[in-house]
Amino acid sequence: MRRFARLPVIAASLALAACGGNGAAGIAIPPQQHGFAVFPATKATPIPLRVRQKAFEAIATLYARLDQKNPVSDAKAILKLVKTMPVFATSGSDAPATVWAVFTDGRSLLILNDEIPEPSSSSSPTAHAAAPAETRPAAGIAPRPMDFSQPGGDADEITPGSAIELVAEERAFPNSRNIQNISRAMSDVGITATAADLTVDHAIAMGRVTIGLLYDDSHGGIGRDRSGAPVYELATDSAPTPRLELKYAAELNAGRVDYVMDTHSEIDGKKHRMVAGYAITTSFAQHYWHFASNSLAWISACHSAQNDPAVQAFRRA
Repeated sequence: MRRFARLPVIAASLALAACGGNGAAGIAIPPQQHGFAVFPATKATPIPLRVRQKAFEAIATLYARLDQKNPVSDAKAILKLVKTMPVFATSGSDAPATVWAVFTDGRSLLILNDEIPEPSSSSSPTAHAAAPAETRPAAGIAPRPMDFSQPGGDADEITPGSAIELVAEERAFPNSRNIQNISRAMSDVGITATAADLTVDHAIAMGRVTIGLLYDDSHGGIGRDRSGAPVYELATDSAPTPRLELKYAAELNAGRVDYVMDTHSEIDGKKHRMVAGYAITTSFAQHYWHFASNSLAWISACHSAQNDPAVQAFRRA
């Protein structure tokens, strides 16, 4: 039985700095088996990375020029630009602050702008845009508190010997110490856990273990695959390079890994910058990850509690 719950004993001290940290997306639903299809591989010749990077640079330049006070209007401006770029075959938006686009070779890009900037020198938790209605928990979702502090309690319900994975998109949230704080809190009650950057390599390596507890702290959103079907994705710390393009070619062509542009630390203490990276998709989780019979997963990412079939498919992966 895989369970999802809030972690107040651990999370009470956290400065929730992920895009889901405002409570709108810090809830997840027990994944179950389902028939969400793996994306077909493309036979099209991949677009050279240098061409993609020009598109990334144009989007990042526009974002830097925007006032970044209204994520919804900013996303509309980005979509307007994307629709003029011949490198994309189609594009659109399925959430107020999110843009998706499909390159002419079939690979996908997700553009996320769910945060508002706050000076990095502030000691207070990172500010966030008000959550639109569709990102809030669906009615009836009421995860109970989870307590690791008592012997024989929740910690003992996780399958013995299964792995504890605490991962975060660290480059997007450099001031966040969520996973470090969770690791330390778990260590205080005798549970060994390691905090790690959520890179594509690490996400693949997670497939070599049986996961008993997964905590993810990253950007997330709904994009589209090459067929136009919505798909939920989590941003990683991995950035496109010629070496990684070759290394992940099969993942990119199969739709297990997509491109993502999301907001990172402030440029000047007032504005964020938008940076290109890789995201992992539902089919990635299906392909690589294995959960113990008794396990817990917490996805602290925007839209992860959205009552949308694409999000539900990821939660069941």
